Amino acid sequence: MKHLFLILTIILLTACNSDKQIVDNKSIIVINNTTEKNSIIGQWTICKRTWGSGDSIRGITANVCTIVNFKYDNTAVVVYPSGDKENLKWNVNNSKVRLTNINPTNKESVYFNDGVYEMIFTPKKEYTELKLTLPEKNYSYFLGQ
Repeated sequence: MKHLFLILTIILLTACNSDKQIVDNKSIIVINNTTEKNSIIGQWTICKRTWGSGDSIRGITANVCTIVNFKYDNTAVVVYPSGDKENLKWNVNNSKVRLTNINPTNKESVYFNDGVYEMIFTPKKEYTELKLTLPEKNYSYFLGQ
């Protein structure tokens, strides 16, 4: 799985190495593959989740990962490994992002709970990691781009 993630990361970095991208037939100047440093916009891979606190932190690391594509129009699409999709609205304020599910069929089984998530961007050698944490539930999602 690490090799697959590394290969996908290299492909994404190679494909996105330009200083211009075409989005919805519009040319957009980008810096570090986004419109600003540490931007949530773009396609992210989620392969790890944790929950709990203190000595009772548990987690899941998947070998088939969920994809989240945060779009410029403040919507996002979550694509499960099965191909099923969920739609979100998002809004960033300082280092937090509010995620809201759009028309979920079952509010109890959505990937992200509605709420305000703390964002921490960490540059790694081959990719950028984004940790999204929902404090009131002690959930953290680790995204890579």
